[in-house]
Amino acid sequence: MHFLYISGSGHECHYDTEPRVGGDDTAIRPVESLIGGMMSCTSMDVISILRKMGVKFNEYWMEARYELTPQYPKMIEEVYLEYNIKGNDVDEDKFKKAIELSQNKYCIVSTTLKKAGTRVTYECKIHKDM
Repeated sequence: MHFLYISGSGHECHYDTEPRVGGDDTAIRPVESLIGGMMSCTSMDVISILRKMGVKFNEYWMEARYELTPQYPKMIEEVYLEYNIKGNDVDEDKFKKAIELSQNKYCIVSTTLKKAGTRVTYECKIHKDM
Protein backbone atom coordinates (compact mmCIF):
# COMPACT_ATOMS: atom_id res chain seq x y z
CA MET A 1 0.00 0.00 0.00
CA HIS A 2 3.04 2.28 -0.23
CA PHE A 3 3.04 4.21 -3.48
CA LEU A 4 5.55 6.57 -5.04
CA TYR A 5 4.32 9.38 -7.27
CA ILE A 6 6.82 11.16 -9.48
CA SER A 7 5.43 14.49 -10.61
CA GLY A 8 5.73 16.00 -14.04
CA SER A 9 8.42 18.27 -12.61
CA GLY A 10 10.37 15.23 -11.42
CA HIS A 11 9.69 15.45 -7.68
CA GLU A 12 8.79 12.43 -5.58
CA CYS A 13 5.92 12.05 -3.14
CA HIS A 14 5.24 8.93 -1.12
CA TYR A 15 1.78 7.74 -0.05
CA ASP A 16 0.70 5.05 2.39
CA THR A 17 -2.17 4.21 4.70
CA GLU A 18 -2.72 2.83 8.16
CA PRO A 19 -2.09 -0.83 9.10
CA ARG A 20 -5.80 -1.38 9.76
CA VAL A 21 -6.39 -1.26 6.00
CA GLY A 22 -3.15 -2.91 4.86
CA GLY A 23 -0.62 -0.10 4.97
CA ASP A 24 2.53 0.43 7.02
CA ASP A 25 1.88 4.06 8.06
CA THR A 26 5.14 5.20 6.42
CA ALA A 27 3.87 8.17 4.43
CA ILE A 28 1.09 10.71 4.02
CA ARG A 29 -2.46 9.62 3.16
CA PRO A 30 -3.82 10.75 -0.23
CA VAL A 31 -6.58 12.90 1.31
CA GLU A 32 -4.03 14.56 3.61
CA SER A 33 -1.96 15.31 0.54
CA LEU A 34 -4.95 16.95 -1.14
CA ILE A 35 -5.63 19.14 1.91
CA GLY A 36 -1.90 19.94 2.16
CA GLY A 37 -1.89 20.82 -1.52
CA MET A 38 -4.81 23.17 -0.97
CA MET A 39 -3.05 24.83 1.97
CA SER A 40 0.20 25.17 0.01
CA CYS A 41 -1.55 26.52 -3.07
CA THR A 42 -3.48 29.20 -1.20
CA SER A 43 -0.47 30.06 0.99
CA MET A 44 1.72 30.66 -2.06
CA ASP A 45 -0.97 32.97 -3.43
CA VAL A 46 -1.45 34.85 -0.16
CA ILE A 47 2.26 35.38 0.50
CA SER A 48 2.86 36.50 -3.09
CA ILE A 49 -0.03 38.98 -2.92
CA LEU A 50 1.05 40.30 0.49
CA ARG A 51 4.58 40.87 -0.81
CA LYS A 52 3.20 42.79 -3.81
CA MET A 53 1.10 44.87 -1.38
CA GLY A 54 4.22 45.64 0.66
CA VAL A 55 2.90 43.95 3.80
CA LYS A 56 5.71 43.12 6.24
CA PHE A 57 5.36 40.08 8.51
CA ASN A 58 7.60 37.71 10.45
CA GLU A 59 5.72 34.42 10.31
CA TYR A 60 2.89 32.84 8.37
CA TRP A 61 1.19 29.49 8.94
CA MET A 62 -2.08 27.69 8.35
CA GLU A 63 -4.17 25.11 10.11
CA ALA A 64 -6.94 23.05 8.53
CA ARG A 65 -9.72 20.70 9.48
CA TYR A 66 -11.84 18.70 7.11
CA GLU A 67 -14.93 16.53 7.24
CA LEU A 68 -15.73 13.60 4.97
CA THR A 69 -19.20 12.49 3.98
CA PRO A 70 -20.28 9.51 6.10
CA GLN A 71 -21.27 7.24 3.21
CA TYR A 72 -19.42 5.84 0.22
CA PRO A 73 -18.29 7.09 -2.13
CA LYS A 74 -16.75 9.38 0.47
CA MET A 75 -16.12 12.97 -0.48
CA ILE A 76 -14.55 15.92 1.28
CA GLU A 77 -17.68 17.65 2.53
CA GLU A 78 -16.13 20.67 4.23
CA VAL A 79 -12.71 22.23 4.71
CA TYR A 80 -12.05 24.88 7.35
CA LEU A 81 -8.87 26.91 6.86
CA GLU A 82 -7.25 29.14 9.45
CA TYR A 83 -4.77 31.64 8.04
CA ASN A 84 -2.29 32.98 10.63
CA ILE A 85 0.19 35.78 10.26
CA LYS A 86 2.55 37.34 12.79
CA GLY A 87 3.78 40.91 12.71
CA ASN A 88 3.16 44.24 14.40
CA ASP A 89 2.24 46.20 11.27
CA VAL A 90 0.03 43.73 9.38
CA ASP A 91 -2.89 45.52 7.72
CA GLU A 92 -5.95 43.33 8.37
CA ASP A 93 -7.80 44.54 5.27
CA LYS A 94 -4.85 43.66 3.04
CA PHE A 95 -4.51 40.24 4.69
CA LYS A 96 -8.22 39.54 4.13
CA LYS A 97 -8.01 40.80 0.54
CA ALA A 98 -5.07 38.49 -0.22
CA ILE A 99 -7.01 35.51 1.17
CA GLU A 100 -10.15 36.41 -0.77
CA LEU A 101 -8.19 36.76 -4.01
CA SER A 102 -6.60 33.37 -3.46
CA GLN A 103 -9.85 31.63 -2.55
CA ASN A 104 -11.98 33.25 -5.24
CA LYS A 105 -9.57 33.68 -8.13
CA TYR A 106 -6.14 32.06 -7.96
CA CYS A 107 -6.03 28.81 -5.94
CA ILE A 108 -6.62 25.96 -8.37
CA VAL A 109 -7.07 23.36 -5.62
CA SER A 110 -9.68 25.40 -3.72
CA THR A 111 -11.56 26.14 -6.93
CA THR A 112 -11.55 22.47 -7.93
CA LEU A 113 -12.81 21.30 -4.53
CA LYS A 114 -15.53 23.97 -4.47
CA LYS A 115 -16.70 22.96 -7.95
CA ALA A 116 -16.93 19.37 -6.68
CA GLY A 117 -19.28 20.55 -3.92
CA THR A 118 -16.87 20.96 -1.01
CA ARG A 119 -17.77 23.77 1.37
CA VAL A 120 -14.65 25.84 2.08
CA THR A 121 -14.70 28.21 5.03
CA TYR A 122 -11.86 30.24 6.46
CA GLU A 123 -10.80 32.88 8.91
CA CYS A 124 -7.69 34.95 9.39
CA LYS A 125 -5.83 35.66 12.60
CA ILE A 126 -3.17 38.30 13.14
CA HIS A 127 -0.67 37.73 15.92
CA LYS A 128 1.51 40.51 17.32
CA ASP A 129 5.23 40.10 17.92
CA MET A 130 6.27 40.08 21.56
